[in-house]
Amino acid sequence: MSGQFQVQVPEGLVPGQMFQVQVPPGTGSPMEGQMMTVQVPEGIVGGQMMIVNAGGAPPPPPQMNPMPPQMPPQMPPQMQMQAAPQAMQASAGTAPDLYTTFDPTGKYSVIEQGAFAAAQGLMVPGDGIKSEGGAMISMSPNVIIKTSMDGGCGQACCRCCCLGESFFLSTYDVDAGQGDVLLGPPIPGDVMVLHMDGQQSYKIQKGSFLACDKSIEIKYALQGCCQGLASGEGFIIQEAFGQGRLVLNSYGSIARYDLQPGEVRVVDNGALVAWSGFMQYNIGLASQEGGFMGRLFNSFATGEALVCRFTGPGTVYVQTRSLFATAHRLFPLLPEHKKPKPQSNN
Repeated sequence: MSGQFQVQVPEGLVPGQMFQVQVPPGTGSPMEGQMMTVQVPEGIVGGQMMIVNAGGAPPPPPQMNPMPPQMPPQMPPQMQMQAAPQAMQASAGTAPDLYTTFDPTGKYSVIEQGAFAAAQGLMVPGDGIKSEGGAMISMSPNVIIKTSMDGGCGQACCRCCCLGESFFLSTYDVDAGQGDVLLGPPIPGDVMVLHMDGQQSYKIQKGSFLACDKSIEIKYALQGCCQGLASGEGFIIQEAFGQGRLVLNSYGSIARYDLQPGEVRVVDNGALVAWSGFMQYNIGLASQEGGFMGRLFNSFATGEALVCRFTGPGTVYVQTRSLFATAHRLFPLLPEHKKPKPQSNN
């Protein structure tokens, strides 16, 4: 039937829960290439296949329970947070992480999502994968692995010298049949899959690129003086263009913030993973209370110092841990390098 296609329900979902899928080409639906929200039907659980009808408009979102009455002034803030999670989620601009880990085409899947996640990519002839150098954990014997400077010598030198990334990228292809490769980041953390439509780019912090389709082009962009000095990302960052899938990794888990026009989100300068390429952000003091000296004292006394302020519309992905903060905590525990005692001539 026109407009219908099969999709695998993400692991962990039960009947009644919602998730998003991308309508594949060839269905005859006017929504081809767009995301739509579907509901897991009765009798289907995570991991099983279900039929989605994309012949018309996507199904409306589930009706939310009406908001509870306004809390009395004397109610503690903790109880208000528990009573109105939907309202707090809307004000924070958050969206479910489910949207960033599921690939409806089935090419990519996140293995062991969490602290030690990895990405598995499936390949057929003409649909290869490129990844950060040294990311391969295992692959099927029919996979052909090669190296590429991806963008030429200038881009490769910039990637290696300015961003600490590999000079060469690894490419994976198969001549016949189907092959797979398992890719993992060098640090513990989560892995997510971004779907790029060819119209919007994503800016990526150094160290977060893991893999992508060959149709995705990774370039490098210059940041302003203040952003380069204080954002924690440096003057040169990566930017992904094209249509396809982009696989990123983080240190810790990943949180997503969808900002509405004019909505502002403050992010620590060591917590960025990726953000919409058209978004602008400013660098400022973490505290906004009092005069300049008061803001300066509060910002540095709290340990937050400078932060990034993003203004919507757009999407920001942040990581829940900072590699620099972890290194700072571990440094006092490292054994000191003691000087060797001078040997006696006697």
